Amino acid sequence: MVEHFSPGPLAPGIIIKDRYEIINLIKTGGMGAVYRALDRLLDRICALKELIPPYGTPEEQIKSAEWFMREGKLLARLDHPSLPKVFDYFLLKDRYYLVMTFIEGEDLESKLKREGNPGLPEKKVTEWARQILNILDYLHKETPPVIYRDIKPANIMINQYGRVMLIDFGIARYEEREKKTSIGTGEYAPPEQWRGQAIAVSDLYALGATIHHLLTGRDPVPFKFEPVRKINPLISLHMERVIMRALRERPEDRFNSAEEMLKALSSSEIDIRGDYPYGERKIWEFKTGDPIKFSPFVSEGCVYVGSSDNKFYCLTAPEGKVLWEFKTGGSIEGSLCVMEGRVYFGSSDKNLYCLNGKSGKKIWEFKTGDSISSTPSISEGLLYFGSRDKNLYCLDAGSGKMNWRFKTRGPVHSSPSLYKSYVYFGSSDENFYCLNAGTGRIIWKFKTGSEVISSAAISSGRVYFGSDDKHFYSLENGRKLWSFETGDCITGSPAISDGFIYFGSWDKKFYCLSIEDGEKIWEFETEGRIEGSSCISDGFIYFGSGDKKLYCLSLKEGKKIWSFETEGPVSSSPFISDGFLYVGSRDRKLYCLDTGKSGISGINFLVVRNYNKEEDNKESVRKIWSFETGDYIDSSPSVAEGRVYFGSWNKKLYCLSEKEGKEIWSFETADRIDGSPVLSEGFLYFGSRDNKFYCLSAKDGNLIWDFKTGDSIYSSPCVEEGRIYFGSGDNKFYCLSADEGRKIWEFKRGGETSSSPCISEGLLYIGSSDNKLYCLSAEKGKKIWEFKARNWISTGPSVMEGFVYFGSFDKYFYCLNAKTGKKIWSFKTGNYVITGPSIEESLVYFGSFQENFYCLDGKSGKKIWQFKGDIWVSSNPSVSEEFIYFGCSDDKLYCFDRKKGKKVWAFKTGGLIQSTPCIVEKNIYFGSRDGKFYSLEAV
Repeated sequence: MVEHFSPGPLAPGIIIKDRYEIINLIKTGGMGAVYRALDRLLDRICALKELIPPYGTPEEQIKSAEWFMREGKLLARLDHPSLPKVFDYFLLKDRYYLVMTFIEGEDLESKLKREGNPGLPEKKVTEWARQILNILDYLHKETPPVIYRDIKPANIMINQYGRVMLIDFGIARYEEREKKTSIGTGEYAPPEQWRGQAIAVSDLYALGATIHHLLTGRDPVPFKFEPVRKINPLISLHMERVIMRALRERPEDRFNSAEEMLKALSSSEIDIRGDYPYGERKIWEFKTGDPIKFSPFVSEGCVYVGSSDNKFYCLTAPEGKVLWEFKTGGSIEGSLCVMEGRVYFGSSDKNLYCLNGKSGKKIWEFKTGDSISSTPSISEGLLYFGSRDKNLYCLDAGSGKMNWRFKTRGPVHSSPSLYKSYVYFGSSDENFYCLNAGTGRIIWKFKTGSEVISSAAISSGRVYFGSDDKHFYSLENGRKLWSFETGDCITGSPAISDGFIYFGSWDKKFYCLSIEDGEKIWEFETEGRIEGSSCISDGFIYFGSGDKKLYCLSLKEGKKIWSFETEGPVSSSPFISDGFLYVGSRDRKLYCLDTGKSGISGINFLVVRNYNKEEDNKESVRKIWSFETGDYIDSSPSVAEGRVYFGSWNKKLYCLSEKEGKEIWSFETADRIDGSPVLSEGFLYFGSRDNKFYCLSAKDGNLIWDFKTGDSIYSSPCVEEGRIYFGSGDNKFYCLSADEGRKIWEFKRGGETSSSPCISEGLLYIGSSDNKLYCLSAEKGKKIWEFKARNWISTGPSVMEGFVYFGSFDKYFYCLNAKTGKKIWSFKTGNYVITGPSIEESLVYFGSFQENFYCLDGKSGKKIWQFKGDIWVSSNPSVSEEFIYFGCSDDKLYCFDRKKGKKVWAFKTGGLIQSTPCIVEKNIYFGSRDGKFYSLEAV
């Protein structure tokens, strides 16, 4: 029985049927509600779903009740680990009830809002889609087939064990019956459901629409789905094909079954398994006059590679056509490096060459005493390489003049590795060396049992390399931590990923070891010796073997995904760029293969290939220095008193010298740092994805205090009058005391805050993923007003002259009265507004995803100018004097005349720029997803 009944939601404490006690309301809708309840008989938590029957004649109500009881019996019969189990169903007080397993977790709609950038990673979405297809395959094979009818992100939950659960199953089927239609949720439903028909492939269409939404972050529009790679070019071609086939208008043109789509999806993630003599994986091949023994390199749409035919080649990356070639006096037996438009490599003619990367013209050459097979490395304007004349050299990369050289007792084939202020390399004298990178002074050396040709990998100060004595070593400060014995020489360089280290041996095996203790995780045996190095991309590792094959293995298990057979041994190390893999073979050919993750179009290649100084006016800006972190930098910097502070995805907050870019100190957190640090009165304040907010001493990086929240902290803080304000993914906004980290107040919202707050005249403005902009009292955290947009507010607000400005994912940019929250004007863009505004002299500047950069009149909202291109603005803009600076999806930082909207210059980095540039006089500081932090000077 119901102890108390009212027309509204059931109150906590009410007991249904003398058994189910209401704990709280989870959600409500037009057709009913879902409650968390206690099953008092079995003493367990359950989900109680209450369905409101339709109004109608007594006969219609009787039929509806009979239908519900039949449906309850059908649902109770279903048994699948990804479907909540229905263990009771009944009618009571003119309402219908289903009692089901209670699922702990997060639905994909919430996850997309919380983690989308704007979409979610393809690897995750693929795994979820696989699990959903397994559920649909089960349902569709029931007798009669069970059609879900309402696949959408909100109805897909990831439980606490990471398993996909299809929820609201009973409600979805009940709602479509009572609405006398089979539409489901219109944006995801296929045409036949709008006509009142629902068949098995209707669920596949809805799943295709759901995958499209999850990968792109773009809200679906019925029957108007653009190819996903047009929206997000990083999505693989095969995934796009699977999605677009599922979304075909005619049911007969889609996949025939969930099982068929599952097979296609499995092949889409890894392409087609098996061996490929000359299959569809090959994009092009280029033949030289002799074997290609070493690794190619890809930069700005060009592939650079040397050959034993004495020539160095530059090819177009998309087609493999020769742009230029350079002839040396001997075979090219090592790999190369590219830096700032210059290409550096050695030859057996004893020379180290520096060429112009665009023209192939020689800039300088440096003569050593013997042939060079060592790959050069560059850091801070210095070039390091070894020679068979037994020396390691350090040259000025610009002029080619020697700074110092270090003499060993054997030829130096090993390529030098740089870490902080040290250079590491091996020699044929059986020693591995650590030198001071600036002076060439020896710090320590370690004796192995044979020559060392392998180059080192370095992680957290530890050095990893192999030797011809068959051992793989881990050292710290010149002391052996552990070693691992293989069956033959190790000449290739190792690769590190997520606590594991990977390398091959001449014993024909490829190994994965624990980086901590050298314990073997797995090994994979080929039919030829493995001489070269490997590369890692998207959860796979690639390497060549003397059995003429290039292999692709899964990182986790070491299982073969595919192999590609050439006509000669593969000692060249592969190189991956934009989903394409480039590798040389001793069959004299350079190959370009599709890894199945390619996402860049020919147009993109054309843009990069035609990039030159005249196009971007690089004479107007020059790089002062760059600092390598090894991972993405989205954090915007703070600059003060000759120091620069910023965070990185490598979990560290850095302090560098402003002039030289030298590290002064770094502080490591437990997870990546997205937001920007704020400097106030000698202290630094910032948050991390480890759920903590930190206060450090700006002088030495020592921890003053930290404060634990309930989820990741993405946003940057603001500081005002001894208080710190910031938001967290736990849906709370916090105010702490700056000196102690003591909580003063917190404000609970309906969504998380990924944008930064803004304070003006005692009022605090914050945007949230619940689609609202809030205005709070900075003193007490009391809500003054709220403004609801049509989608989540992804940008930090700015306040100027009594107005607050911000953008939303609803494609509008808003201006409100800062005191009342009343809308003054709104401006519609062509896509999501993803950057915060910058305001100067009543002009408002902001960017839109995949569309334009705008300049509006702040008072009227009228457009002054816009910049439109095939790229999108990826960082918040910064204004300084007559110029505005912002990052874009083509990996460039742009400088525009802010009043005319004319480009002044652009500076190319190696990755997406989401870090907001900081301008100090003529210097510009910012980070990039190429892992580097830059200091530029406007000339």
